Amino acid sequence: MWGALVASAEIAGCLSTPPAASTSSDASSPGEDASPTPDSAPPTDAAPPTDTAPAYDAGFDATLPPPGAGEDAGQDSGLDAGQDAGQDAAPDAIADAPPDAPPDAAVDAGAGSTVVTSGFSEPFAITLDSTNLYWTTDIGDVMTIAQADLGGTPVKLASLESRPSTLVVDNTNLYWADYGAFEQINGSLRTMPKGGLPDGGVPTTLVSPLDTPEYIAVNAAGIFWANANDVDTLLSDGGTSPIATYTEQYPPAVVALTADTTNVYWTLQPSTSIALLLKAPVGGGPVTTMLAPPSTPSNNIVLDGTSLYYSDTSGNLWKVPIDAPDAGSAVRLTTQAGMQFIATDGASVYFTTPTSIMSVPVDSDGGAATVIASGVSQPTWITVGATYVYWTSGTNTTNGTVLRAPKP
Repeated sequence: MWGALVASAEIAGCLSTPPAASTSSDASSPGEDASPTPDSAPPTDAAPPTDTAPAYDAGFDATLPPPGAGEDAGQDSGLDAGQDAGQDAAPDAIADAPPDAPPDAAVDAGAGSTVVTSGFSEPFAITLDSTNLYWTTDIGDVMTIAQADLGGTPVKLASLESRPSTLVVDNTNLYWADYGAFEQINGSLRTMPKGGLPDGGVPTTLVSPLDTPEYIAVNAAGIFWANANDVDTLLSDGGTSPIATYTEQYPPAVVALTADTTNVYWTLQPSTSIALLLKAPVGGGPVTTMLAPPSTPSNNIVLDGTSLYYSDTSGNLWKVPIDAPDAGSAVRLTTQAGMQFIATDGASVYFTTPTSIMSVPVDSDGGAATVIASGVSQPTWITVGATYVYWTSGTNTTNGTVLRAPKP
């Protein structure tokens, strides 16, 4: 699997000019910001509530207007740039969704969790808006289902993508990084209306070719991503601007990345020295080392407007003020063996382990985390709404599953 981060949150302010498609061998980086949405009332027996995206979900979101009638490798996509951002209609399926299956047929939900939908290929990144869930699969599908449609059949929004990894949603569009074919520089940044494509339409390519893009974020300042050894930006005027490029014989690897409308933040693992947490202005400028983390970061870094959160390979969860003056500013929130993907709603940080979903308050001082769901089967990506935590699970072409559990 490829490391990446996703999120969904409302950001005030829109770009007046949609980004133009760009061809580049360089890369660019991510974004997010907003105020938390209060939890909705608990679910009733009548109908499951939809879940509104919180302000700070796994680091990203934006209010970027839709790209114009885009081009995909020279092919007209037929996208309507003026599509209603609040569209709630069910998206048109590109291909038949997976066959119906009992909600619990693919993966054991485990104690405390509920299957939303199942029976598709191995899922990866997941995000949400106020009404729907969106995720990618290992066979190149971008899929969606209404949050209230428990046990329903998901819809394919796009298919035959190469290897879609990171997934971001804003008021109008979905954006993802397509990793590209193995050992080939043919990755790209792609987008499409979240309500679905018109008949015969294809997703729009924003930037290509890229070298294995893995991390993407979107906000009012632009679209941000990390290539194999680069961090770059697609600005609102359509231009590309490198944030950082590493050209050594043995270049360091970008381990994780996120952004707000002021700075891009990323963790870097040099081949011969300690990992670093760095930042730079979204439009390019001096790269600042915020701190050398106490231990090596894993592929997780998220924002809540004032602090960064990241997990490390030793199972520690750290909180770092955005204006951290030194390494002593890092606060350990908790330690949990096997900690994997993380997300935040500004009040707590949620994370996966190989068998559970857990959370810890953002003001924790190293205490034990709360188990939200136990006995779950190999959870992968995670996202959080106002009422529920959602995650993906599955390891083959038939047992892909999206699950949820109430927030504590």
